[in-house]
Amino acid sequence: MLHRASIRNSPFIGVYVAAGGGIAIAPPAAPKGFVSRLSGLLKLRVLQTTVGGVSAVGSMVVMNSNGIAVPWNVEEEELAELKRSGLQVGVVETKLTSLGNLVCANDCGAIASTLLSRRDVAQLGEILGVEVCQLNVAGYDVVGSAVVTTNAGALVHLSTAEEERRKIQDVLKVKAETGTVNGGYRFVRAGIVPGTNDALVGSITTGPELMVIREALAPR
Repeated sequence: MLHRASIRNSPFIGVYVAAGGGIAIAPPAAPKGFVSRLSGLLKLRVLQTTVGGVSAVGSMVVMNSNGIAVPWNVEEEELAELKRSGLQVGVVETKLTSLGNLVCANDCGAIASTLLSRRDVAQLGEILGVEVCQLNVAGYDVVGSAVVTTNAGALVHLSTAEEERRKIQDVLKVKAETGTVNGGYRFVRAGIVPGTNDALVGSITTGPELMVIREALAPR
């Protein structure tokens, strides 16, 4: 089931929240009502911390059931909070700190931006415990923003080429559908926080968009 939501009047909830492996990571400034929806509706265990001093946690972190990949500028107290998840927490030694914008992952595979080096990709594979494929999506290197995935399905940027869509399906081992969120926004991960069976979507997401998102992410 899908539920519309916003965080401090912003419909771009995926920018602020990372989710995977039954865990959600939200910033300390997230309203209590929003946090309660993550735990109550999505059945996620919620940790609250910044990453590198940044509240846009969803842009900084990539995670699945095996691990949490964080950038080099993560602070010690932030690492300590993330390790409470019980997942492996690993630092990717790249100057590109917005890992959540550059990588998408589920428990079957990960897709990484072509901006990342081979060493970065190898580190991601070790932390997330999956094979990592480098690919641009719809002509963009911010693949973490262009794709939102669970272990059941994926929603990708509306302009994704058919060959790219098939490659995404092969890597993530799920069916991928093209679509938008928040009234036509194509970088779909920015407006969606997925759980195992349910998801929060941006508050201005339209009815037709909800239908596509539901079809893309619904367990089969």
